[in-house]
This record gives sequence, structure tokens and C-alpha cells, in this order.
Amino acid sequence: MALLKWTRILAVVLVIVGFGVTIAWLMYSDRRLTRQVEGILTTEEVSQLRAQSLDYEAAFAKARLSKNVLEEADIKLLEQALQAQEDYVSARGALGADNYRLEVLRHNLHLIRGENLRVLANQAEAKAMVIAKTQPEEAMKLLRSALESEKEISKKWLFSGLVDPGKIARLDTRLRSLEAEPLWRKGRNLEKEGEVLEAAGKFSVAADKFSQAIECETEFLGRYRDVRDTEFKRVDVLEVKRETALSGNMMVEVDQQIKTAEKLEKLNQWEPASRGWKDAIVAFNQLLVEFPKSRHADRTREAKLIVRMNFARAHDQVTAVYQGVEQLHQQLQGRHALAAAQLATTHLAAARKLAEDNTGVFLPDDLTRQELEFIVDREATLRALLASIDTALVPLPAPFARSKIYRQEVSQGLYTSLMGANPSAL
Repeated sequence: MALLKWTRILAVVLVIVGFGVTIAWLMYSDRRLTRQVEGILTTEEVSQLRAQSLDYEAAFAKARLSKNVLEEADIKLLEQALQAQEDYVSARGALGADNYRLEVLRHNLHLIRGENLRVLANQAEAKAMVIAKTQPEEAMKLLRSALESEKEISKKWLFSGLVDPGKIARLDTRLRSLEAEPLWRKGRNLEKEGEVLEAAGKFSVAADKFSQAIECETEFLGRYRDVRDTEFKRVDVLEVKRETALSGNMMVEVDQQIKTAEKLEKLNQWEPASRGWKDAIVAFNQLLVEFPKSRHADRTREAKLIVRMNFARAHDQVTAVYQGVEQLHQQLQGRHALAAAQLATTHLAAARKLAEDNTGVFLPDDLTRQELEFIVDREATLRALLASIDTALVPLPAPFARSKIYRQEVSQGLYTSLMGANPSAL
């Protein structure tokens, strides 16, 4: 422990000694430099530097009082006064009053230079804003000039007090906004060209246009995303359009197969029609795999194609169910409740089997299937109702004499028996 304590003390002492040596070396170095400068110029020459600075400043002041606008030669006088004062202060070392005069001269020169540049920048910016829409190229030149003037103020004339980072940022934004316009417009024009070509069936060329539009948009986002309203999802939109165009020929093939299948259906050639629908589904599945972003890649459309294929494949069985329902209606009209119930049971079983084997055929919300479900579920009620319903009906007057209505309103009990629930009874 004692050894560790003395080690720490020794380290602290060494740091303090090193720090002191460094300060001493810097002080000695500064004095040595001062002696070197003093050795270069004599005392008389040093005094002449101050006198020259005063003379130049006086000449500048005279020009400033006699002229409304300073000329470059006048400003040079102030620069010479500043240079002589800098040399004087450097030769004499740091003197308070002389340093203050140096700062004043420097500020005055920087202010004049900065103000001149600020005027040029403001004039260029104002003119650029006027012609921005009609002469964008000229406006960009003016904004670049204004930006260069402001940057010169910030780099060379710091002591003017005119450095304005906000103005530099605004000019840069305005300039880049104008620079972005041609690229922005080019991308949109390419997109429109692609849409026209796609509508004309020129899918490959259209896809190339959309690819070029994507390149423009990617470049725009990389360079100008902060200077105007940016559609960050636009690349995704363009990619969808490109894939849609690329899948155009495949979609044409699918549509042709659909038309062929529909034509075969009209000719009652259901087996060939079923194969036609299957070919359309295979082609459409290929489109889904190769171009998943395409607008044509719609899974609901695939489902509809499958339903059409199943209806064509099961056409004879589906037709048999519809014909059975017609027979069922005839039995109901003849008040043959038992026969109607038997038909309903038979054809409901057939409809359910078709639904299991063929996607989309006789779905639960299919009206024919719902009718069969209704009759089977209410067989007993219908048998009781049909036995006496004719006595409760009266014909309507001409010209509706073929239709009949109840002599009185439907009873709550009958309504409940048929519908399963009676809101009026609640």
C-alpha cells in the first residue's frame, strides 16, 4: 500500500514538473520570436510602419468622405493601412491600443468587402426568383453567383459580422430545387411514355421506360430529397408499373385462354371448356410467381378462374341440381310436401358434395343451396302448412288473378316456425 501511495505521488509531481517546463518553453519561445522580429526591423522602421498605416487610413477616410461609392483603389488604401498595422503590431509585440486599432481596421475592411458581396448576392437572388419559372438555367447561374458571394463572406470576411449560415442554406436549397426540376420532370415524362406504350401493347419498351424512370427517381432521392415535396413511395409505384408491363404478354395469353374457354361454354362443350380454364389458371399462376408486384397479380382473380373451371367441370352435376330444384317447385305447387322434401334432401346432399369437391360451387351463401337448406330444415312445418294453405288464400283481382294472398295477416306462430325467430315477439 505504501509503495502504491508513493508511486501515485511521484506521478503527480512529474506531471506538474512537465507542465511547468512546457509553459516555460512556450514563454521563452514567444520572447525569442519577438526578439527575432525586432531584430529584422530597426526601431525607426517599426515607427514608419505605424505612420504608413495612419497615412493610408487618412487617405481612405478622405476618399470615403468625398465619394458616394468607394472604388476598388479606395478600398486598397484600407487594406494597406491594415497590412501596415499588422506588421507594426507583429514587430512591436502585443500592445493593447495598437491591437484595438488593428481590430477596428480589420472590421472596417471586412465590413466593406462583406457589404459589397451582400449587395451582389441579394441582387442576384432577387433576379433569380423573378425568372426562375421562365428561365431556370439563367436563374441557377444567378443563384450560384449569390451563393459564392455569401460563402466568400463566411470564409474571407468573418470579422464583418455579416456571416449568415441561414442565408447560405436558403440559397443552396433554392439552387438545388431548380437543379432538381429537370430530373424530376424527366422521371415523370418517362413514366407517362411508359404508360402510353403499355396501353398500346408495347410492353417491353414500356418496361424500359419505367426502369429509366426508376433510375431518375433514385438519383433524385439521393441528391434532392430535401429540397421539394418528395414521394418516398414513388419507386415502389414505378416498380409495380414496370412489373405490370413486363407481365403484359403473359396477361394477354391468359385473357386469350379465358375467351377460348368462354366460347366453348357457349357451345356447351364443357369438358374442353374445363381444360381451357385450367390452362388459363396455369398461365396465371406463372404470372403470379414471376411478377408478384404486377397489378395483374390478383389472387382474387385466380380464385374466380378456379370457380369457373369447377363449374365447367361439374356442369352436368350442377345442372342436375338446378333441374331438381325446378321439380321441387312443381311438387310444392302441387302441395306434395313429402315428395318436395325428398327432392330437397337428395339435391342438397348433391350440392354439398359438389361444394366439397369443387371450390366455389354451391357455397353456403348460394341462393339455391340456401333454398334447399331451408326446405330440409323445415320439412315438418311445410308439410303441415301445405295441407291447409289453400283454404287460407284468396286470389287477387285482375290483372293479378293468378296470384294469391293470405286472407289475414300471417300469425306470429307461423312466422316463428318458418323463420326460426320472430323479432316482433321480443
